[in-house]
Amino acid sequence: MINLRDVYRARIMISSYLPRTPLVYSRQLSRELGFNIYLKLENLQPTRAFKVRGGLYYALIKKDEAQRKV
Repeated sequence: MINLRDVYRARIMISSYLPRTPLVYSRQLSRELGFNIYLKLENLQPTRAFKVRGGLYYALIKKDEAQRKV
């Protein structure tokens, strides 16, 4: 099971490879739903998708495991 420590570890590991994506306030959605809505614009990543984060993290973990075996 993933815990908060795992999330912070992943964030540290991938931060030097990928830019942070901005949170942009959506006035229209906020008004329609009655509370503040922020959109995380993962489409601004070089790959235009959030999936690169998980893939990169997995590759880095596997690299670390392989280096420990040597």
